[in-house]
Amino acid sequence: MQTRTWVTILIIAITSACGGGGGGKSTSPPLEPEAFFAEVVRKPFGSTQRDCAVSLSNNQGTVGDIVRIANVPPEMMDHATIRVISDSSDGEPSYGLALLRNIPGEEGSLEFSVPINPNGDLDGGTVELELGDGVRYCQRQSFVIQALPEANPAAASALADTLENWLEAVIEIYGQDPQTIRNTQLRDLDESLYLLKLYQIMFEGGPEAIIPTLRDAAADDDLLTERLLTAIDLEGAYAEQLTQFAMLPPLTLTQQAGQAETRTRQLRNGSASCEITLPSLSYDFAGADDIAPVMRIANSQAVANEVFSSINTAAGSIGLIPHPAVKAAAGIVGAAGLALQTSYGIVTDLLPSNWGTLTFTVTPTLWHEDRPETLLGQVTDAKAEAFSRSHNFSKDVVNHAFAAATILGGPAIGKRVPAGKLNGVYVADDLLGGVSLAIQDTMNSAIEEASDFLTVCVEKQSFGLIDVSEDRWSQANINGSAIVWTSQRDREFIGKRLGDAEIELVIRESEFGSSKKASRNVTTGRADVVSNVASISVKEPGEVITVEASRPDGAYSRDQIGIEVIPASAAVLQNTVHYDNDRVVFTLKTSTESKKYPFELRLFPTGKMLEPLDSSRDEIVKILNEGTLTINYEKDCVKPGDSIVFSATLDGFADNEQSVVWDVFGASVVDSDELSITVRAPANPGSFNVSAVATANSDVEDEVEVSVQPGCLRKILYPIAAFTTDGNGYYGTSDPDDPNPVCPTGEHDDTQSETLIVDETDIIAPPDIPDQSELWQTKQETLNSSLYHQSTRYNAIGESPNESCPSYSFSASSTGSAIFGSTAEGGLSVKLDANLQTECKSIQDDNGDYVECAGASANTGVSGFYYLDIEEETTLRLSGSLQCSNLDGYIILTPVTATVSRFRNGQPVEPSDDNPTGVFDEEGSPRSPQLVNAVCKDPNELIIIDETFTLAGAEAGHTDLVAISLLGNFLITPGIIDKEGYGMPDISQIEPPKEGSYTGGGIIELELQLETK
Repeated sequence: MQTRTWVTILIIAITSACGGGGGGKSTSPPLEPEAFFAEVVRKPFGSTQRDCAVSLSNNQGTVGDIVRIANVPPEMMDHATIRVISDSSDGEPSYGLALLRNIPGEEGSLEFSVPINPNGDLDGGTVELELGDGVRYCQRQSFVIQALPEANPAAASALADTLENWLEAVIEIYGQDPQTIRNTQLRDLDESLYLLKLYQIMFEGGPEAIIPTLRDAAADDDLLTERLLTAIDLEGAYAEQLTQFAMLPPLTLTQQAGQAETRTRQLRNGSASCEITLPSLSYDFAGADDIAPVMRIANSQAVANEVFSSINTAAGSIGLIPHPAVKAAAGIVGAAGLALQTSYGIVTDLLPSNWGTLTFTVTPTLWHEDRPETLLGQVTDAKAEAFSRSHNFSKDVVNHAFAAATILGGPAIGKRVPAGKLNGVYVADDLLGGVSLAIQDTMNSAIEEASDFLTVCVEKQSFGLIDVSEDRWSQANINGSAIVWTSQRDREFIGKRLGDAEIELVIRESEFGSSKKASRNVTTGRADVVSNVASISVKEPGEVITVEASRPDGAYSRDQIGIEVIPASAAVLQNTVHYDNDRVVFTLKTSTESKKYPFELRLFPTGKMLEPLDSSRDEIVKILNEGTLTINYEKDCVKPGDSIVFSATLDGFADNEQSVVWDVFGASVVDSDELSITVRAPANPGSFNVSAVATANSDVEDEVEVSVQPGCLRKILYPIAAFTTDGNGYYGTSDPDDPNPVCPTGEHDDTQSETLIVDETDIIAPPDIPDQSELWQTKQETLNSSLYHQSTRYNAIGESPNESCPSYSFSASSTGSAIFGSTAEGGLSVKLDANLQTECKSIQDDNGDYVECAGASANTGVSGFYYLDIEEETTLRLSGSLQCSNLDGYIILTPVTATVSRFRNGQPVEPSDDNPTGVFDEEGSPRSPQLVNAVCKDPNELIIIDETFTLAGAEAGHTDLVAISLLGNFLITPGIIDKEGYGMPDISQIEPPKEGSYTGGGIIELELQLETK
């Protein structure tokens, strides 16, 4: 639109004739057209006619009315012009032009202002409109120009009065005295007031200025100017803006600090920053009520520009009529409209008009599904910073001054427009006559002085933060279905569905004339039920059991957990206890009927739910009673002919089901009853078997094999094993003493672990030997692990009041077993079977994101001894294997070693030259006392151990103690960190983990057998 407006000014400047207003009443005879203009517009604007589907919004209108043309061909949009053709009194057609304007945001549409009939008839008449762009033109459309309204005789003088009031209002808004500005020469004013002086000159600085020209027109006998002003109502546009200025609160204008006191001539190109800063507005707006009307006025400039542009277009269309009097009257109207448009900005650019960053608080940004509906979420504390515009006025004022002077015409003191062509018609220089860049002497002098500065500015100014929290000032919207308003006006909401939503706040443009938008995210989080066990094995039907559960992802009602027995008759709930609003412990009496097993317990949330409900929130605990039978016997070392008592232990059976059926193979039965049997070992070394089957359930059975040895090796293992994972619950980062924490303070269990660890003080090292009862002959110890981790971790980010608390859910598990065993024949074994899983997630942090992982590990150690009493030279064989299967993850393996040490009289035996180690190989040569050093290097590997060695005899009359010590360690964790091999890590090469799911595990099994050859 601006481009066509300046085209309007340019055409007016070229086609305006010299002199003031002219014309007459509606009864005046038509004015004679100028011959050259008729010649220019006689032909269509284009060489090819095309069938256009254009349509007019009205087919008639009064001079100055705006008419819309729709469906303009796209290729004609930028260069289209309308020829206006009408009949004249001499029978020859008369031609004129109507100026076009683009319509912002509407493709294919233009506007034009209804001109005076080209034949000069002020009472209008029927004309034809022809659209062309210099290449092609459309078929003509009929249009009726209605009569120019009768003049308000006072229109020109009323506009002159209004312009005087306008000029004084603008100067007074700047805190200056209008009379002082009038009486002071430009060169004598402070530079910051140059702009006001130039506008004063443009309005009233000489006989050719706008106001004197209007007063001359008012004094004329003809009323053409008055008729045009009556049609366009320019005085009304001025009066409207004066009314708005009167609504401004009292303003205090202050010089902005830091302006340059000297100017550099190189800045005349206008590309440098501001040197001369106009006064700025200093006003303390108490709030939105104060600033809203001021911002509406400041932002009404866009509306005012539209009005002024329409006036200029109308004046331009009228000025294109080839009659000097009409053009002169149109020039006066156009100049007055231009003055209003260009001076309006020097007031409105002082006022707050734009918004900076809009901020607001949303509590909470993480909505927990168990948050009570009485505890609503809310949007509060919406604030935005208000700013004025920054603008360089210097070029504007010079350009506008030139344009205004050119529109008004006057003495031809500028250069004449050269001869040339217009629409293909040659136009001679003398034919254009007085058409010139006519600049009145006073204006010309002022512009020459003003050209010394081209960097006078109003700088952007802040008016502080304005509270726009009330619904009157801003509108709150929810994008997404995870939350819903309970009151949109009060900005209160509740959770509705699991997921994410966006709260958008928009400052109301209707209240301020300017809008701003900002948004915050809200996440609705679930609170799953977590049990501390996946299953419970009932040793005996009817047993009382306890089940513990929590809701680590909850926030307010974590104790709201229900329990359901499936089927209902399998157990009876006896008690429910809540601990620290975090855990719930249910006590149940199980059924005494074996047939009711297994059954299930369903743990489920009972607090406020968010849609859609999902069964994955429930936790199922299985209650098992498969029944177990264990055969026990106390004698570890069985020799030929020994009597051994075996007993049966039944778990998971009722009192009336406590009996077994015994069976013995390879030995003789001495005595038996329902749960015990006495067996005599065979007379020769070897083995025998004892088995038992539960009378109530033949599928439940146990069997043991017993070795019969002429003599028993002494040996021991010290079990060392541990499975771990992180504690369940939620991990927070807020201060526990914070009354309004943005994140939960954190309530979670300690690290979960299953351990089988011998106290360090209980390990007996040679030359001391444990008591016979503590030695391992036939024995097994087992550690089973079923550890599962679930947690939610929070990390506060941002600064108040814009803090947020994103959450992250983690899961991990550490399951498997560690088994330590021995046999009477000299066998020792250690087995680790591990299955690990964990997650690593990227955590947002103000200092940079980092990756956090849930922990999981499995560790088993090898620690034990063989003990031998040596009097004479003895040859032995240590055999077995170390086998690794499916190793996966981050693994550290310490080699398994077996090392010989000798003691005499409770002291270590010192080596001698002929017997440096006391250990010999099969050829009789001394060898290293380290018999075994084995470690896996591949995920699947079998290492065979087979060492035959000879121990030297003791000195005559002495018995030496020889101990073979066993050491080793197996550590497995998920592979969150890359590491080559299974050795110790290089700390300098460790890199932080990455997001993802990781596993670890495998089987490591050591078997050793020591025997005498």
